[in-house]
This record gives sequence, structure tokens and C-alpha cells, in this order.
Amino acid sequence: MGFFDYDGPLIKMLVKAANMMIVSFFWLLMCIPVVTVIPATAALFHTTTKVIRQSGNGVVRDFFSSFKGSLKKGIPLSLICLLFGFLLYTSLSFGSHMWKNGLLWTVYYAIGFILAFAFATMLLFIPPTLSRFECSVGATLRLSLYFASKNLLRSLWNLILLGFVSMLVYFYPVTILIIPGLYFDLICGGMEKTLLKFMQEQGLVESKDTEEQQNISDEPDHTDPASDGVSSLDLSKLLDEPNEDPTDTGDKDE
Repeated sequence: MGFFDYDGPLIKMLVKAANMMIVSFFWLLMCIPVVTVIPATAALFHTTTKVIRQSGNGVVRDFFSSFKGSLKKGIPLSLICLLFGFLLYTSLSFGSHMWKNGLLWTVYYAIGFILAFAFATMLLFIPPTLSRFECSVGATLRLSLYFASKNLLRSLWNLILLGFVSMLVYFYPVTILIIPGLYFDLICGGMEKTLLKFMQEQGLVESKDTEEQQNISDEPDHTDPASDGVSSLDLSKLLDEPNEDPTDTGDKDE
């Protein structure tokens, strides 16, 4: 197989870059209403993980299928995050003018930074969680915070990388046409492992199934996107019945 063949590395790289540009464009388009930022990002994560990284087809179809399925819970999540982000911003802005006025204000400012870091790391995990799990808005926030707290180093790296690509877009605005897809291509592998590890530990998937999903191949993914999510029934058992053994995967009568 030659370098310039249809299945060669150059063509595959160009196809992947084109898919990143397509999904980045639709992500930008769907973010225009602002309240759709979370579902649009969930669709971006899903398409990057299930289609682009697996050299699959149907980028547009999969993106809008995931986007449509995420809207019902994604819009309330976007509103909550926008409101909390605004409150954090105003609090930190106020604290920046007061922290020199005494120890109490310094503590106030430090707590604000801690909350901002926790919020930012949780925010990165909300779209993947929304994309993968079928659960309530509150459960999505709880799971996202859990994933962020269990993966602090990875979350910190993702934030640093986000800062870097944001600066790149600031200085070279044209890169916005590919940066969203490229960023999630760089971070979604680690996030996917985190989600799959959690699902395996809680008995939501079999160990063999997890290993198969972690071994991303070059073959197209022909599975139904909805089949990758964990049902609301499974999450209800996990989140609302904490005293049960989470590793017990046996069927139980309702």
C-alpha cells in the first residue's frame, strides 16, 4: 500500500482533517443560540469518539442525531452552567479588588478560585457524560463532578490544553474552523477511558465489552449511537440505591 493510495496514510489524514473541519463548523453553528452549547459539545464529543477517531462515515448524520438527542437535558444544563459561571465571574471580579483588605477577603478570593477550578473541570466532563449516559440533569452534574474529582491531573491537563488552543484561536482566528474537532480528538481518548472504566466498575458493562471499546480500530463504526448510552434504569439503580453492591450485575425483579 503506497503513501498516496486511497487507503494510504495521507488520504486518511486528509479525510480526518476534513471531518474535523465539518464537525467544528456544525459545532460553531449550533452554539450560536448559546443555550445549546452543552448539547452541541456533547454531539462534538460523540462524533469525534465514535466516527472520526474510528475512521467511520456519517459525520453530519451522527452529529445531528446526537445533538437532537441531547437537547432536552442539554439546554437546562447550559442555562445552569451559564448562571453559575456568571456568578463565579462576578464573585472573583469583586474579590480581585478586595483580597488585599484583610485575611478574610484573601480566604474569600482563594475559595473563589477553588470553586472556579472545580467548576471548569466539571464543565469539561458534562458533554461526555450527557453523550454517554441517559440520566437526569442533576445526575449528569453529579457524575461530571465525580469524574473530574477522580481525574484531577487529566482534568488539569485538559484545562491547560484548552487554554493553549484558545490562545491559538485568539491569535489566528481562522484556526477556529478546525480547533474544536482537533481539541476533542486530543482529549476524548482519556475521557472515553474514564467513562468506560466507571461503567465497568459499576457493572454497567461487561469487562470484555469495555476492552473492545477501548481498542479503537480503523474500521468504521456501524453501531447505533443510542446503543452506546447507559440506560436511565441502570443509572437510577446506581445513583438512587447507594447501599447496593455496585459490582452486582445480576438481574433483579422490580
